Amino acid sequence: MDRASDLTDAFVEVKFGNTTFKTDVFPKSLNPQWNSEWFKFEVDLFNDLNRFRQSSCGVKFFCTASIPKCYKAVTIHGFVEELVVNEDPEYQWIDRIRTPRASNEARQRLISLMSGELQRKIGLKVLEMDGNAVVGYMQCFDLEGESGLVVRAIGTACTLDKLSSASALLLPPCNSPSKDLKE
Repeated sequence: MDRASDLTDAFVEVKFGNTTFKTDVFPKSLNPQWNSEWFKFEVDLFNDLNRFRQSSCGVKFFCTASIPKCYKAVTIHGFVEELVVNEDPEYQWIDRIRTPRASNEARQRLISLMSGELQRKIGLKVLEMDGNAVVGYMQCFDLEGESGLVVRAIGTACTLDKLSSASALLLPPCNSPSKDLKE
């Protein structure tokens, strides 16, 4: 930024993996217009940069202890569990002083990322067992001193089929009280 005129030589920098692309510079402007709808950058080896290329997409996760009423269990494959450990950002060395709010936000971001990674790992195990769902899925988060943040997950790997709408109508609702025969 030019401090005398409060103008800037504007440009956009896009980083993808280890590759950086930069647009043309729009000199001395606070409102740059490149007159383009998008920027196109060609990247080789995208697959090598994708850390989630092993996907558990399509696996359904149910926190309930029983099979949801719109599904029927075809196969119960068994118990699945997984663990993810990461350093707690609260105790990582940083160059600047971290406020309690920034520390809390860093920890929340990490917990969210760890939760997603854990669900993906459980999903991959279910797919290896030829399942398509996890019933009774539960995650637990712990702070374990020098180990840092620990996230554990458990559940039961199943193969579920979705019931047709006509079949689902014949089943009683999940939370309907049972009728007493002595009425």
